[in-house]
Amino acid sequence: MSVEGVVISRLVLSTDWDQVAHSGLQFGVVKASEGKFIKDRLYYDHIRGARNAGLLVSAYHFYRLEYPPLVQAETFLSQIKTTPLDLPIFLEFQEATLLGTPKVEEDVHTWLLRVESSLGRRPMILTSKYFWETFVGSPSWSSEYLLGVSDSESKKSPILPTGWDQWEFWESRLHGTVLGLLGTPNIIRFRGSEDDLFSRALKPSEPLFRGEILGSRVQSRSGPGITYEILGKYPSGGRLDVWSEETESYIDASTRERVSRVWGSINRTLSKWVCLSDEKTTYVTPLRVGPRYDERPSGDPQLIGTDGVTESDHNV
Repeated sequence: MSVEGVVISRLVLSTDWDQVAHSGLQFGVVKASEGKFIKDRLYYDHIRGARNAGLLVSAYHFYRLEYPPLVQAETFLSQIKTTPLDLPIFLEFQEATLLGTPKVEEDVHTWLLRVESSLGRRPMILTSKYFWETFVGSPSWSSEYLLGVSDSESKKSPILPTGWDQWEFWESRLHGTVLGLLGTPNIIRFRGSEDDLFSRALKPSEPLFRGEILGSRVQSRSGPGITYEILGKYPSGGRLDVWSEETESYIDASTRERVSRVWGSINRTLSKWVCLSDEKTTYVTPLRVGPRYDERPSGDPQLIGTDGVTESDHNV
């Protein structure tokens, strides 16, 4: 029996990721970027919500042939660089073009090689028989990449593009709804069992850095911004592992100027955040930049637990 997940972008709103998980879906493939300029505005919210609900997550880039492949690769890499992902990422190719297949083949391969070089993990290809064979052709390197095939017409098994003899993931349109989501996402099936899916998962990502709290204290919130719920307080001198960063822009009430705050997630599920810095002040300063640290400095009772800080660090 196949394991199912959901393919989601800004066109689908999430209202309750716990309901999504309870429906039986076990992973989410989230749109990160498209072409040269588009970064999906709900990418971080979808990743955070899905991981909080216990789903494995991946990300994908929708390829646009009018833009250079290396520029598109950098757009994608800059979007995902601070988010921990569980499954290998996808390049989605489903676009018509007047360009000749040799040029398209070269550009798509360039994107794949650049992203693999940066991430240290080979991307997967998400495409259909029609788009791949018509506009890319049948390159000799196709079978070097795992296939996510897009086919909403077949019932028992998808039709594969030339170059592959089996699929790893199968994307199709959903006829109905998913509890917890507004809109109609695509459903994606994994070919193996649940255990097989977890074996495909990446090793746990490393924190971006370990930081020390400056000043009197910092507050943790449920998301990267002052509008999110306050969860607790951490005292000066506490140590935090920062797993992800996001920037919040806002209008300063006194100066009417646009300023920003940098927030950091202090757990891998992206459910606890602290403000790292704003325009004037640094609240958490990096002590060590990855990889993850095995040693514990002597006399440091606040060292990291599952959420970045043990309960002894809370000042609530």
